[in-house]
Amino acid sequence: MSTPEPAVSAEAAARRRRRRLTTLAIVVLVLLGAYAAFQLLYGRYHESTDDAYVAADVMPVTSEIAGTVSSVLVDDTQHVEPGQTLVELDRADARIALAAARADLARAVREVRSLHSQADGLRAEIRERALQLAAARADVGRREAAGDGGAVSAEELQHARDKASQFEAALGAARGSLASVRARIDGTTLENHPQVAAAAARMRAAALDLARTSILAPAEGTIARRSVQIGMRVAPGTPLLGL
Repeated sequence: MSTPEPAVSAEAAARRRRRRLTTLAIVVLVLLGAYAAFQLLYGRYHESTDDAYVAADVMPVTSEIAGTVSSVLVDDTQHVEPGQTLVELDRADARIALAAARADLARAVREVRSLHSQADGLRAEIRERALQLAAARADVGRREAAGDGGAVSAEELQHARDKASQFEAALGAARGSLASVRARIDGTTLENHPQVAAAAARMRAAALDLARTSILAPAEGTIARRSVQIGMRVAPGTPLLGL
């Protein structure tokens, strides 16, 4: 009799199906557990996407002077530190302007020194002219006294008077010259004289323009939106790149 064999085969097949289902269930549970652990320990702290973009403050970097770009030292996405050189402008014109400003300052210093020297010389001349005038007037007085007795001729007396008048005129001219010089230097020193101060300010401005030919990073950041190119002529305020 062979009839029990199909029943045994069906029971074996059922056991195999149960084992497969059990194995599949265990695999699914393991995968779910692994996913849950991943989300708990890592996933909730990180996000990912295939179309993300970064939103951040963008600081425009511009030129403060007019000039021609001679070199560009950075590119987009490059990280930079504060004070790092980003762009350089041609320095030829700025160097010439600084040299001219230095020459103007030296000239102003010489002129003001000359005015002070003139004032000192005129004061000495005034003292000398005053002494000469006093002596000439005394001589006129003596001749006038002697002339009353006939000891001095009228011609000699007039000559003495003319000489005194000449000294008086020379003294007046020296005083006028001193007043003119003092009007330009009174109340000032060499350092704070307006002419010297203005020339010094022009030199400082020229030196600042020369320094501004190197455009530096104002803060730490990443380069973005770079539009500047070598050879470009830029004006003050021209956007060159973003930081």
